Amino acid sequence: MADRNTIEFVPNRLNMAPIVFRGMTGREVMLVGTLSAAIGIGPGLIGWLVWGYFAMVPTAMAVTAGSVVWWGGLIMRRLRRGRPESWLYRRIQWLLAHYRLANKADLIVDTARFEARRRRLHDTGEPS
Repeated sequence: MADRNTIEFVPNRLNMAPIVFRGMTGREVMLVGTLSAAIGIGPGLIGWLVWGYFAMVPTAMAVTAGSVVWWGGLIMRRLRRGRPESWLYRRIQWLLAHYRLANKADLIVDTARFEARRRRLHDTGEPS
C-alpha cells in the first residue's frame, strides 16, 4: 500500500481545461475572439472611409468579436456536446487538410469504400 499522503487515483476531469464562457474553454474563446476581431477590420475600415472616424475600426472589431463569441458560444456548445476537448482543433486541422490549404499532420482526406471478406475453401478430401 502506498504512503498515506500519496493520492492513488486522480480523476481525468482534473486535467481538462475548464469551461470558461458559453461552453467554450479559454483557448477557444481566444481563438474565436481573435478570428472574429480580424473579420471586424473590414467593416471598420468601411466605416472609417464613410464617416471619417478612425475609431470605427476598433469599435467594429470589438462589436464583431463580442457578438461572435456570444452567439458562437451557443453554436459551439451544440457542436461540442459529447465530443472530446480537442475536437475543435482536430476539426480545423481536418478542414485545412481537406481543402488542401495545409496538411502538416498528413491526415487521410480521401474517401473510399473498403471490404474485408472471408473466403471459404472447399475441402475436396484429397491430400495436398
